[in-house]
Amino acid sequence: MSNTTTPDAAFVKAATDQALLNLPAERLPALAAAAAPVHELLKSLAAVDLGETAPATSFNASWE
Repeated sequence: MSNTTTPDAAFVKAATDQALLNLPAERLPALAAAAAPVHELLKSLAAVDLGETAPATSFNASWE
């Protein structure tokens, strides 16, 4: 699945199989439709230019 498409039943089947969820085939299209808005949000996050974002290892959690 490329990042320009929404999840289809085949993708949802692969994801649920990987998670060891035994869903009936008739539920896969509904789950794919429910996952579409989440997928759109994730695509918008992928489009964010992080530019000069420092790596997480440079974070200093002290309150000094």
